[in-house]
Amino acid sequence: MDYILTNAEFVLLLLIGERPGINGYTIRRLVKERGISAWAGVGSSSIYNGLKRIEARDLAVSAVDTQKQDRGPPGQLFRLTRYGKEALLGAIAEGLSSTREHDPRFNIALCGIDQFGLGETVQCLQRRSAFLEVEYDRVSDVYERGEDLPLSARLLFDRILHGIEAEQAWTRAAATKVRAATVRTKKGPT
Repeated sequence: MDYILTNAEFVLLLLIGERPGINGYTIRRLVKERGISAWAGVGSSSIYNGLKRIEARDLAVSAVDTQKQDRGPPGQLFRLTRYGKEALLGAIAEGLSSTREHDPRFNIALCGIDQFGLGETVQCLQRRSAFLEVEYDRVSDVYERGEDLPLSARLLFDRILHGIEAEQAWTRAAATKVRAATVRTKKGPT
């Protein structure tokens, strides 16, 4: 798929994949309850516009909610298409593998690991760790070449490099936790 999902579309696919047959009202409630609007910039208008876009792009389909009891027009119940599922899994893999330290797409992707698979999550986190290492080296190189940087620029580079280091440490620890969960899942309940 050549189309890059917006954050709102990514969240919508994630929630529809998590709860097939979900309606727009429930999506809006979950976005609010989970604080997604704060950290991913997804609001009510982006939800309803996004639902129209993902349906127009054949990533989701809707059906009339025939069980609706309250007043107002009947709602629409959404489920992912095969293309929508592929797009979701691709966006999760990309978000887990190659995002920088403050990218909301990583957080959205992290919310999708239950739909993605633990083994795949570990592989993506390992790729992300390597990606962050390359980014650290790249930013360090730019910083070291800037001989007469003002204090503000030096502080900014320092903050960015510390952020990447912290994110690398977190990513490695997260991969270890997911790997341990994978082992527990294979062993079964104790």
